Amino acid sequence: MDIQFERVSYTYQMNTPFSFQALKDINLNIRSGEFVAFVGHTGSGKSTLLQHINGLLTPTEGTVKVGDFHLSKERKRQDLKKLREKVGVVFQYPEHQLFEETVKRDISFGLKNFNVSAEEMETRIMEALEKVQLNPAVLEQSPFELSGGQMRRVAIAGVLAMKPEVLILDEPTAGLDPKGQEDVMEMFFDLHKAQHMTTILVTHQMDQALKYADHIFVLADGSLLMEGTPEHIFKQTDLLEKANLDMPEILTILHQLNQKFGIDIRYKGQSPSVLAKEIVAMLREKK
Repeated sequence: MDIQFERVSYTYQMNTPFSFQALKDINLNIRSGEFVAFVGHTGSGKSTLLQHINGLLTPTEGTVKVGDFHLSKERKRQDLKKLREKVGVVFQYPEHQLFEETVKRDISFGLKNFNVSAEEMETRIMEALEKVQLNPAVLEQSPFELSGGQMRRVAIAGVLAMKPEVLILDEPTAGLDPKGQEDVMEMFFDLHKAQHMTTILVTHQMDQALKYADHIFVLADGSLLMEGTPEHIFKQTDLLEKANLDMPEILTILHQLNQKFGIDIRYKGQSPSVLAKEIVAMLREKK
């Protein structure tokens, strides 16, 4: 599903002494099947923007288009249930949203709300478990008896069981150790490639944006500061500094190595082991 923001602004508590403009004249396009990342400091407007994509918020000004759905203050709020079938959201700490007695009941909760048949529900539950790499043996267990990592995967399975066309990931690795972060992001990236879903990642981790995104949007003070490919974005060091964002660690290390040894190693999505071999080979050539 294509997503388009046309001159979108949003003000909280409009016409009150507490009004606050969280989004300011946002124009952007996300093509169907893209993996995009939104980055920005706390308060930049990322969460507000995300809530417009599944209709939790309606623009104060402008229009949001998600496929055939058009959201604006002039249009009545209709068909939002159908929109939310197509747009799945994995919030920060999704395991905090678990509440049912068993894993199976938790995953099936959303499916029941959307009147999915019992037979189709069983199929989707098993498919979702496979996608998040959980053993079906957990289905009759309480989600609160599982490890923290398993609980998060159960919550994600509940979103994936809806078979969304757009998947929004709001800081999906928050609170995980480095290995857990890598495992979860690789799982989402594999799903993105296999399902051709439009995937939208919100992250403070520049390394994740660099590694996974086709296109990056940088927000600052409710405005779109810049957008482009990771290669383009991370050349704009002055603008990143203005947005209080750091360079990805891997690019910082490569820059320091290139400066110190007079070499020209460029990041092209290589794994750390491949990159290390390239660095060693080039340093040997310099001797």
